Amino acid sequence: MAAQYDRIDAASLTIVDFVGRRYGIAGLAGAGDAARTRFARPDITADERALARLVDPNAALLAPIGTPEARTTDALASAVHCDRQPLPPTYLTDLAALASGGGYDATHAALAVGWLEELGCASAASDELRQRLVSSIEAEWRAGDGLVDLRAEQSAFAIYLGGTLTIDAAWSQAILDNQRPDGGWGQNGPSSESSWHTTILAMWSLAAQDPANNTGPMSQVPMLSFVAGR
Repeated sequence: MAAQYDRIDAASLTIVDFVGRRYGIAGLAGAGDAARTRFARPDITADERALARLVDPNAALLAPIGTPEARTTDALASAVHCDRQPLPPTYLTDLAALASGGGYDATHAALAVGWLEELGCASAASDELRQRLVSSIEAEWRAGDGLVDLRAEQSAFAIYLGGTLTIDAAWSQAILDNQRPDGGWGQNGPSSESSWHTTILAMWSLAAQDPANNTGPMSQVPMLSFVAGR
């Protein structure tokens, strides 16, 4: 992973840093610095800057990009600032609509819900959405096959939201069995070239299965306690 930082966009580097700090993965310690270096560049784009607060508690608030293509980016950006900026009036409705698309739309909606909860912005509506997301993501995961990128993301995010179906010794072993000789995981199984995206999701899926890593809100774990101002 560390060898791939120069190939990863700034927003994704913040996620790598999030995973590394949440689960105490020392080998990912440089991701935050790599992201901050990228954020300092004058050519950084709005969609890359959307998650800057994950590595900078004083990151500027950003207006939504507002295009259909950016709805996932906007959903995540609103979530990571929810304790300092009110959510848009239709936010949860829009997030539910995103979730209904299944696949990566649902997993990204799940990540947004997780951040809402960790930053103290949860509500009865977001809790109900969380339960629906866990059920639907795990159902899709069951219907899939093999260790491919989407299934790795589904398992990581479902476990993150408190799902239990994917916490399974056979699945953990399948992840380990599919690790490539270079240490990474392939986007379409072990015969494909290692992908940084699939690799971080496989690592997340394994790390999240330790209950000790999933017991407290964001303010009680190392990676984002400074974001919550605690």
